[in-house]
Amino acid sequence: LFPYTTLFRSIATGVPLPAGSIRTFTNIFPLDGCGWYKIRLHLEGAVAAIVGPYGDMMYRWIKGITVRTSRGEVLVNNVPGMALYRLNSYLDHTVPEHVQPLAAGSAYIDAVLDIPFVFPFLNRKEDTILDTGRYSNLELQVTTGTLADLSTAGAIDFTAPGVTMCIELIRTMAALVDDGTSKPFALPYIGTYPLIHVDVTPFWD
Repeated sequence: LFPYTTLFRSIATGVPLPAGSIRTFTNIFPLDGCGWYKIRLHLEGAVAAIVGPYGDMMYRWIKGITVRTSRGEVLVNNVPGMALYRLNSYLDHTVPEHVQPLAAGSAYIDAVLDIPFVFPFLNRKEDTILDTGRYSNLELQVTTGTLADLSTAGAIDFTAPGVTMCIELIRTMAALVDDGTSKPFALPYIGTYPLIHVDVTPFWD
């Protein structure tokens, strides 16, 4: 059994997330030896005008998420928002919570995206929990796309202040101890393969 209580901790709120940008966050995470279940990103914004919105527009807009450790380990390797959306749907048995505009005109956008470090299909899902006691720093990088990624017609713009992001941790309440049952046995890793044309290259190298 995993003898720890789960704690939700807010790390950052209202962080601007401009279009076509790479935002890097370092030295904002508490690395106190607790185990991390997941990082949760909460995206909020409003659009002034929209034609033909994608139902999953905010996930399409996130072009890459990367998580690196101070030991040079890449835990999440430039994974697009849509890939994490599919992974979240698989792990949680339901689609991630989101509110998207369904009609033209000003509309509110709200989307939640989780970066998981534990996986329920393992015999012990905490075998890959992130042990923060191993690190002196952890870096989160978020790459956004262009406004055209939000709509089939591309006729869209954000109202001020644009898209903002909140960062939250879902973690253990206490530090992990080396008792043979709490520490992880492997590192989590999430990556994606590039698109290929199977008639030209019928394999991934």
